[in-house]
Amino acid sequence: MELLAAFPDAEGIGLDLFASLGPTVLVTPATLVPPLIVVRRVGGYDTYITDRCRLQVQCFGSAHVQARDLAEACRQKVLAAPGAALVAGFIIDRVVTDSAPVYVDYEQPAIHRYVATYRLEYRRAS
Repeated sequence: MELLAAFPDAEGIGLDLFASLGPTVLVTPATLVPPLIVVRRVGGYDTYITDRCRLQVQCFGSAHVQARDLAEACRQKVLAAPGAALVAGFIIDRVVTDSAPVYVDYEQPAIHRYVATYRLEYRRAS
């Protein structure tokens, strides 16, 4: 039996998608300096041809409004992605907002955080 081509890396797509909005990483650093975007794949499923990943996006700011505005910019970037130019070398077919940006306390007064979850659908490389 021959192995199929791998699906694109969801986190790599997230890094590429948000890079123009600010520093974007996969892991929250020990010393967090806002603004910062952290992306992680947090689940999903596939249908043989299409990968449907759930991508969590955390947006950090030094003020509430900075974190909120960054989170909204990320949401608009996701919503504009289907059919747009290649993202990390792949075309995103469809997106769904599973959880719109919501404030989540970071327990540090100087750091504010919004968290959202999106479902991205894209196909494996041919």
